[in-house]
Amino acid sequence: MDISIVVPAHNEGCLAYPTIQSLFRAIWFAEQVGLKCEIIVVLDSPNESTTSFFSRFSKDIRLVNGEFADPGLSRNYGVQMATGNFVFFLDADDLFGQKWLLKAHQYLYTCQEESIAHTEYCVVFDNYNSFWHKKSSTDPGFKIEELMENNCWDVGCGARRDLLLKYPYQPTGRNSGFGFEDWHLYCETLADRIEHHVVPETVYFARRKRNGSQLAASIAAHHLLRPTKLFDRNNFKRFF
Repeated sequence: MDISIVVPAHNEGCLAYPTIQSLFRAIWFAEQVGLKCEIIVVLDSPNESTTSFFSRFSKDIRLVNGEFADPGLSRNYGVQMATGNFVFFLDADDLFGQKWLLKAHQYLYTCQEESIAHTEYCVVFDNYNSFWHKKSSTDPGFKIEELMENNCWDVGCGARRDLLLKYPYQPTGRNSGFGFEDWHLYCETLADRIEHHVVPETVYFARRKRNGSQLAASIAAHHLLRPTKLFDRNNFKRFF
């Protein structure tokens, strides 16, 4: 298997319909050049409507069950279950641009060093509308200190499976006081000199719901970014 797409599902219900359609379209593009893809949906403490929705596609996707109540841990489980050489993440109410899987695989397959791939653009929609143009960590305009205040990339990344097994997401349970598991992962990998690269002409669509999103809950609860070795004094000074 070339590509595994891990989709953590919780309480999205019918919002997952455009998600799965965008995923099928992106897979179709990848399959035109002979790539083999699989979809792994991790049903993480889902409600009934979410389970019912994804069950309709049981012939086309792998459904695995978990009781993590944690987006990072459910992604980790999906990586463990994956058989693809490369793994990509898609939240169950977000969307893929149709060229993303194909172009990202082409980049990662030919990359000589360990790296994490990101789309060039992120479009935020629903309750909040915006977009941003992301930069690679090797871009002259990228400033490592920005990660002290902001996540420079979204959750929809891709990388070799063995890299994601080496760097699993850390738990951010509701009572832990920590949030932003993807932001933390990006800091940890940069600290170990693993670069982050944007793939040109690709886009990730991130839904921002009024209520119910993990990000909104973390912000409302004033959760913190888990301590990271990127900002250790002895490590951080090498960037300046």
